[in-house]
Parts: sequence; C-alpha cells; structure tokens
Amino acid sequence: MLRVLPEKSLSSKIVVKKSGLSLEGFLREHFLSGSPVIISDCMAHWPARTKWNDMDYLKRVAGDRTVPVEVIILVFVKFDDLCVSNISFIEVQ
Repeated sequence: MLRVLPEKSLSSKIVVKKSGLSLEGFLREHFLSGSPVIISDCMAHWPARTKWNDMDYLKRVAGDRTVPVEVIILVFVKFDDLCVSNISFIEVQ
C-alpha cells in the first residue's frame, strides 16, 4: 500500500528535534497535524542496544545460524520534488 505524506510535511522548512517523545505526544503534536519531527533517545531502555553489541551473547543465543535478511526501501517523493529547481534544504533545530 502506498501512503502519501501530508502536504505540510513535504513543504516544511523547519524540522524540530525532540528527545524521548511519547507516542501520545507524537500523535498529538506531529502525526495529526502532519508536522515533521526528529525523535531522539526513544530507545535508550531497549535491552537490544547493549545485548546485540556483545558478540559472546549473540553466539550464545544464535550460534552459527544463517539468518535471512530482507531489505525494503521506501521512497516518498512528489513529482515536483524531482525537478532540480525545486530542491531546498531543511533546517534542523
């Protein structure tokens, strides 16, 4: 299913950065209005951040298994954005 990004998110020149934004906060402040946001520090509590960096742990739980990896690349572009004259930069605050 192809989803179209909200018009406001495509034309915004300023993208705010928020640390540890809750799901409710994201939905209320950004998703419903279509305002873009960069979310940081929202996975600090995930055990995988430390466990998956430990090769001894990975060998212990996974061994020598072959793991299939599927890569999916989704690109959302408006046709107008493909024109070189319409390229602009987004300021991150």
